[in-house]
Amino acid sequence: MKTSSLKSQSGQMLVESILILSVLLTFFLILVTQLRNQQVAAQLVHAPWVHLSGLLQNGVWGPSQNHLGAHPENSSRQRTLEGEFL
Repeated sequence: MKTSSLKSQSGQMLVESILILSVLLTFFLILVTQLRNQQVAAQLVHAPWVHLSGLLQNGVWGPSQNHLGAHPENSSRQRTLEGEFL
């Protein structure tokens, strides 16, 4: 009797694995669609780049448009060999 019960359930593991894989694939596709719609990767790259671009351009942490006066070529930040006269 054991051989007949094993024979009747031989495809059950295959069917269950296909069902599990289909559920996991559906979950993964929904997750990827939501992440793409919310632009998670773009926010991970863009948000730090705003501050880094300000540092690279002007030498000040922050958005480059807000700190244009802090650019190294601005006259108040230039280095002179003479001291300031008060």
